[in-house]
Amino acid sequence: MKVFCQVLKNLRTAQVHVELEDESDVEIHSDCIALLRNGETTRRIALPFSVRANTAAIKTRHDNGTRSFDITVPLNDTSTLAHSSSADPPLSYKECKRLSQLYCRSCSTALIKPETEFICKPLPSEHWLELIECWMCHDKHADDYEERIQEIGARKGHLLVGKEYLLLHPSDILPETVRNPHVEEFRKTRSFRKWFPVQCSHCGSLLGEGLFPRVENSDGKNERFQALKIAKYQISACLYPAELEVSMENKDTEAGASLETSETLEPDVLRYIAFHMLESVQAHAVYRFLVKIQDIEPTKDDRTAGMPDLDILFSQGGTDSSSENKPLILSHKRVMKVLYKTFDQTEDLEEAMEQLSLQEDHLLYPASAIADLLEGLRKSTDLLPENQKVFREWQVGFLGLDEPLFS
Repeated sequence: MKVFCQVLKNLRTAQVHVELEDESDVEIHSDCIALLRNGETTRRIALPFSVRANTAAIKTRHDNGTRSFDITVPLNDTSTLAHSSSADPPLSYKECKRLSQLYCRSCSTALIKPETEFICKPLPSEHWLELIECWMCHDKHADDYEERIQEIGARKGHLLVGKEYLLLHPSDILPETVRNPHVEEFRKTRSFRKWFPVQCSHCGSLLGEGLFPRVENSDGKNERFQALKIAKYQISACLYPAELEVSMENKDTEAGASLETSETLEPDVLRYIAFHMLESVQAHAVYRFLVKIQDIEPTKDDRTAGMPDLDILFSQGGTDSSSENKPLILSHKRVMKVLYKTFDQTEDLEEAMEQLSLQEDHLLYPASAIADLLEGLRKSTDLLPENQKVFREWQVGFLGLDEPLFS
């Protein structure tokens, strides 16, 4: 028996797919789905929510010796289902208060000076500057405020924590660990930008973006940056144990100095990308994305994956062949539903985008992150019933919000 269930909170609806290898029937109850054979209940599938059983719609299919049921049923109550905005991003502000060191994800090179004592503060939405006009209710004073409002800058000794990145001052970074040898080339091709991609000096992996001056420094060095945005999915973080309650100001204490019991957070690329998309949805009301390769060198030929139509939902799934005397209890994970397609040729992408009349956001990630993203989406597609894997020309997949979908 195979079971897949998704809960669409905004539609107050649950969709359940049950696949059986015998001729059993199904019967919907408010808290479970009963499997019937010759009118007798042989098994129950316990639902983690209450449904209106009398209004359920059931479609039956027969295929290759299996019998499947597609069930659509309204929910009684959605108040117990958490909304996507309540999910905490990985490596959150609270966790960063216990930070002892950051490492390059690829080569484990330490990035922060060991003696640094951070003051940790959370950052607002990455798109807060775009919302300024919504906050201004008096037009005649708007010009005065616009002169004072500037992008949030890095400060020495401060660790500023966003949802997708950490903002640090270069004085807190170990020398010769972060660089971009192609800044001048970027200036020639993208003169309007201030933030340029930076890489680990040891292995060459992308770490995030650096804020470089628009003109060359007086000493002729182009690599010197003024601020650093480290992408969370490109690093691993070493944290002091929570039970020790060690503050960043007490690094010299015996407890703070003991790293044997420290916790290491490994990056989960898919969750970071999900939160990046989610924040764009909340800021721009945009539900279509182009995910492109971010390179350390300027390039025009970016491999692109198109991702329209995000839908926040709960997902429960399982395959079961255990004792029929026990009810099958569905495990559930909160996920983001994604329709995705890959483009290998620029011409194919341009043709496809002409057919999409809605606005889209462009998201840049390293090639390794995009490879992880596509692998994770394809694995999630494999979990779906055959009749739900494709929607028109798009493949259907999921990105986890609370925890990784795959270990």
